[in-house]
Amino acid sequence: MISQAKARSMTHRRGSGSKRGKARGRLTMDSERLAFSFAHTTSLPVYPPPAHPGSDRGYLKLYIDEVTQADQGCDFAFCLPPAMR
Repeated sequence: MISQAKARSMTHRRGSGSKRGKARGRLTMDSERLAFSFAHTTSLPVYPPPAHPGSDRGYLKLYIDEVTQADQGCDFAFCLPPAMR
C-alpha cells in the first residue's frame, strides 16, 4: 500500500500547472564569464528620458505638464476643481 504523501508526490508533475510545487533552479557562472558579461553590458537608460522633439509647445507640452497621475484620475490638472489641484 502507498502512503498518501507518496501518492501526492507521484501525481504532481513539474509544469502541470499546479501552484503547489516550488520551482527551484540554480544559475552557476564562472567569474570569467561573469566579468565578460558585465563588461559587455550596454549602459542603463537615462532617467528622466530626454525631451522629445516638439515637447516645448503644443499638445505634447500640455500633456507632459498637465496630465495627472493615476491616483489623481489621469486627467488634465486644469480640469480639476481648484481644491484638488
